[in-house]
Amino acid sequence: NPDARFYWTSDGPQTWSFQDWGVFMAGPGLGFGMYRQTLGEHRITDYNVSLGFGSSGFSLGAGYTWFGGDKEAFGRQTQITASALMRPFRWVSLGLTGFFSTETSQQEGVLELGFRPFGTPAVTLFADALIAQDQTFGDEFWSAGAALQAVPGVNIVGRYFGDESFTVGLSLDFGYGALGAQSHYNSESQHGYNTYMLRSGGLKNSIFQTTLAQDMAYVTYNVKGTVDYQRFMLFDDGTVRFYDLLRDIRAAAEDPRVSVLALNLSTMRIRPEHAWELREQLHSAQEQDKQVVAYIENAGMTGYHLASVADVIVMEPLASLTLPGFMLSRTYFKGSLEKLGLGFD
Repeated sequence: NPDARFYWTSDGPQTWSFQDWGVFMAGPGLGFGMYRQTLGEHRITDYNVSLGFGSSGFSLGAGYTWFGGDKEAFGRQTQITASALMRPFRWVSLGLTGFFSTETSQQEGVLELGFRPFGTPAVTLFADALIAQDQTFGDEFWSAGAALQAVPGVNIVGRYFGDESFTVGLSLDFGYGALGAQSHYNSESQHGYNTYMLRSGGLKNSIFQTTLAQDMAYVTYNVKGTVDYQRFMLFDDGTVRFYDLLRDIRAAAEDPRVSVLALNLSTMRIRPEHAWELREQLHSAQEQDKQVVAYIENAGMTGYHLASVADVIVMEPLASLTLPGFMLSRTYFKGSLEKLGLGFD
């Protein structure tokens, strides 16, 4: 879902003052950001556009950054960015970002590591390090920290830098919006300044949202087409990924805001074994106090077997239902072939 954030910093340790600011927006596969900084009489604005694609297991991105204002005072150079994010296991994420100047031969990279010991957002440990020419890991350009999710929507984060400075922050997510604050301390543990954040965009899991909207929502699933393991990237709108269905039903079953799961099974084509597994997943949702409603038309045994798990089945007057029954049998030839003197492999 589209997401937008507004950040600003305080003027030194003064809590409610206003100094630098930034706006960051993103949608499916596309991002834009601008960041305004002031240094004495000098000002500069960073602009960035980026593209990204991939999955939760592996993704790639590229960006272009340019500047408006006094770049020389800040030592900035127009640059191209390339990045990759890998999640080989649910506990581990690896990130690599390269920065390439379009004006000189200067280039550097950032290597990132994230680790979730419980496989959930409850505890996330992270570290990163700058990779550049004539620099070793013993230099100050690294950081490490931890992010804790006390309850869904309440996040606490702390980060320690190689120059002995550190930050501590808190963010509150209310579902479609969030706010956060972070304090920055220098190497002598003196409070330097604060950073604040406002977010608006896609729904995120939050204890505040679930408390206010409990039992108010229903989720629809349009299973019109072929259910299969994979689908083609282009011109394959008629295929529904089997794993996506299982994942979405499981997520709805665990969401306290959802009370009804509504399935449109018209013109569905599915293997009996897939229908059985979906049926079991829907039955598990019912055990978590969810109701299931299914709409069918021109259904056979497999489709009706899947729909029969529902609390309510809906059919239009002109629909048809054919129930010839299930049958599984085997035919044995080995003995007959042996009598004919034929071997069987």
